[in-house]
Amino acid sequence: MGINLPLGGFKQFKHDNLTVIEVPLTQEEIEECLEMGKKRTKLDEEELGWTYRHHGMKSERAHAIGFMGEVAFEKILNAEEVDYVRNDPFVERHEDIKQDFTINDSEIGVKSAENSNVEEATKYGSFLYPAKKEEEESKRVLPYPDFLVQTVVNVNEKKCWICGFVDKETIVQSPVREIVGKPAHTIAVENYRPIEEILRKLGWSSLNK
Repeated sequence: MGINLPLGGFKQFKHDNLTVIEVPLTQEEIEECLEMGKKRTKLDEEELGWTYRHHGMKSERAHAIGFMGEVAFEKILNAEEVDYVRNDPFVERHEDIKQDFTINDSEIGVKSAENSNVEEATKYGSFLYPAKKEEEESKRVLPYPDFLVQTVVNVNEKKCWICGFVDKETIVQSPVREIVGKPAHTIAVENYRPIEEILRKLGWSSLNK
């Protein structure tokens, strides 16, 4: 696919400084993600005793929305024939937990928010990410990802908007605030770069010709 065409052939639009890619989700994909959210919560919390603190959202729902964002990102990777590994979310040992994707030895995390649209998701001018360098969050198993992809999911409209990415340095240097009782980095929306750029950084051959 030529670099002048929308990435993955999906609809693309600008929202302030963001280059947003709109990826449709099927009802089957949504239902599968909802079931995966239940499975992940049961495995982690009931069987393994691992608990997660989400921003005011039940674990089953939070995990499901996360899986939907991953599905959307994976659709772009597949459409553009990018070599990647989607790491197993259902592991039973801490040492086996990885970020969502691995591309050319770089660890890629996908962070998803559930909102009606991108405008609502960005109304405070930032996206959130757990402040793992803070004492309250330092026991999280995963370190910061090399790159973080941000998505916004609207289940009713069956859409996922991929808003861009930031690198590890940007995350760590972002200010920390207490959000729903836990520390989180507030990463300014203006710091997010188009997804096409992360693929260039990772040596995606079609864009680097």
